[in-house]
Amino acid sequence: MEPAAITPAAARAKADVDAADTTDASDAKVSELGLAALMNRASALQAAGHGDAAAQLYGRWIAGSGSPMVHVACFNRGTLLSSLHRDADAEACYLQALESTPGFAPAQLNLAHLMERRGDVAVALALWGSVFDNQEANSLEHRLHALNNSARLLEMQRRYPESEALMRRSLQLKAAQFDVIQHYVHIRQKQ
Repeated sequence: MEPAAITPAAARAKADVDAADTTDASDAKVSELGLAALMNRASALQAAGHGDAAAQLYGRWIAGSGSPMVHVACFNRGTLLSSLHRDADAEACYLQALESTPGFAPAQLNLAHLMERRGDVAVALALWGSVFDNQEANSLEHRLHALNNSARLLEMQRRYPESEALMRRSLQLKAAQFDVIQHYVHIRQKQ
């Protein structure tokens, strides 16, 4: 299998990351990037198979930018680190995003998935619960994600009445959810 071709954007982003080992001036250059440029460079690195370099690029930007959008970069870095199976580092990024912007639903949702994988059911459910209970701040998509994953996890824990109640809430918000309907009928048959 041939290695992925490196695009000019990926090569430039990789050079920026490699230069970090030798100069503080490079850190200043990275921290001056706008969030969109940062995301484009990190995406190019990822596409070229340089996930660690993309994570480093995000880390350098987060450390030096002072941007009010740092929570988005922390979230993106966390998602990237999670895909690299660096769950402890991803958790730290999601927590940093939430420290910067409390209630940032995407970070809460992904942190809940990490907690579930770690086996911390109570924390996962609490995180998802904080998303679906905050109706004014969170989008319908985020609330449905939290409700449906909570219901799924509760079903796996054989906590059927709680799972059923959350599925009912989800279906009240959006009736056209085939998977949720299917699980709802299945749970009703178990009780």
